[in-house]
Amino acid sequence: MQGGEVAFARSRGRALVIAFLFFALLYMPLVFADRVKWSADFQNTDITGGIAVDGNYIYLASLDSVSQLQIVDGKGRWSVHIKGGTLLKPIKSGGIVLALSKEGVLYEVSDSTRTIIKTYNLSGEVLNDPLVISTNIYIPTSKGVNAFSTQTGSAIWAPKSTCSVQSTPVIIGDKLMYACDNGNIEMISRTTGELVDQARYSYVFWKSSPLVLGDSVYFGSFDGKVLSISKKGPKGVRWVRETPDGTPVYADIVADGTNAIITTAGGKVCALQPTGDYAWCVDTSSGVGAAPIVTDGGIYAIADNGMMYSITHDGKVNWAYDTGLPVKADMVKKGSMIYIAAKNGTVAAISTSSCNILFPSDKGDISGVDILDVEVDAYADTAIKNVQVKAGDSGWTDTEKSGNEYVAKMPASSIPIGESEISCRVISEDGEELQPYTVISVVKKPAGKKMVVEAPTGVGYGSSFDVRIKDESGAPLDRVTVIFGNLKYNNINGTIRITPSAKGLYRLEVRRAGYVPFRGEVNVGDDYTIIAVMAGLVIMLLAVFYIFYKKWMEE
Repeated sequence: MQGGEVAFARSRGRALVIAFLFFALLYMPLVFADRVKWSADFQNTDITGGIAVDGNYIYLASLDSVSQLQIVDGKGRWSVHIKGGTLLKPIKSGGIVLALSKEGVLYEVSDSTRTIIKTYNLSGEVLNDPLVISTNIYIPTSKGVNAFSTQTGSAIWAPKSTCSVQSTPVIIGDKLMYACDNGNIEMISRTTGELVDQARYSYVFWKSSPLVLGDSVYFGSFDGKVLSISKKGPKGVRWVRETPDGTPVYADIVADGTNAIITTAGGKVCALQPTGDYAWCVDTSSGVGAAPIVTDGGIYAIADNGMMYSITHDGKVNWAYDTGLPVKADMVKKGSMIYIAAKNGTVAAISTSSCNILFPSDKGDISGVDILDVEVDAYADTAIKNVQVKAGDSGWTDTEKSGNEYVAKMPASSIPIGESEISCRVISEDGEELQPYTVISVVKKPAGKKMVVEAPTGVGYGSSFDVRIKDESGAPLDRVTVIFGNLKYNNINGTIRITPSAKGLYRLEVRRAGYVPFRGEVNVGDDYTIIAVMAGLVIMLLAVFYIFYKKWMEE
């Protein structure tokens, strides 16, 4: 026998818990519930560029400094102040961190001594992140593309074109291609910087950096146009498509297989096929200014208002999560975590995995249960090795896959009387414990009153039977849950009629809050009523035959 249990509603509430931990450097680490593993707040400092991840560290460019954070918890290790400020995304190259200011200065910062080693003055104002190829850096500026060697510490060549380049160039063999904000698309030599070819279009090209995919280069414009240009040269336009909402192409274009993923200022995330047809679009709640991240498991996009989306490769939303951070700067992925840089000076580690407890519900009553079935919905974009649950400080219990869910049978003896926490976690194939741990509270009360259950222990296949539930006085009980095999019937009032769908031995459980549950078995076999009738007929025939046979012998 096992104790009473309320019929649980399958809903999950999310509580945002913020704990302030003070740190002596530039920021305060914060701890959030749900998907946020940690958050570091650079007090009143805009993150003007972005972040880079290298090994166990994050490198961050803020308004006037370059900083290093520990990837595990967001705690700062060092920060170097840079005059002139307004820095772009840092570049990690060996033991050097390269930082570009929009004013046109390149800084070399030593990772070991935490000092500025060298500075280099570039031609023009730097307008976007550079293209890095080994020790060569190609930098988009207001006076064309600068080429710089970190090995020699000098320019490779001076810009031959004076057009303003607001997007990062792309490499095509020994050439570079980029768009100018005056409508030019230019192709230049990587070795000399000489102009190889150019074409003029009636579009305004801005911050969205192009993408080389297959034999095409995709460009996005401020006018809300997407162009497919041949890799052979800027004049080879294949097609021009308008964005679905007519708003500007907002972030860098990225590849997902043969599709190009674009985002718009109006809040669209779309997949463009090589033909120029849209494969799918997802509506977000705001413009998407940070370039999406594409993985084997899907696509991650974050809107400017902080809503993060996990999208499948065919355009379905796995989940959406409100980070509460205005992300207009950058995001980068490592393992199961995405590290985002928000415009308000916050860096956060966001988990792409999830482990949601579907049953029991938060604050649910599990009184009287011998074995508690904990049902979990788990997700990860890496291979899942196992999903585990635990009660309080007890050990972790493995789950078993059941359809699309994971189920663990947790002994009630491991859960004390009163309120307890149940946690779940996901273990990846390589043994990594994927955050976050989802936690709910359950309540276990002392054993309740007894109920009387009237049900057969065996029935014939094809027939129906009644289960009657009463209290100790014999009055019918309402709001009862009846479990027959894999079927669950809720809110039963006194009686339920069940028709088994197949032969077999079925478990029968009856539960009601405040009552000790009933547990039994029902054997569904051949229809014994028919067998009994047939047996009776056979006996009658044998009796008649015996009477006639006896009379015949007497004569």
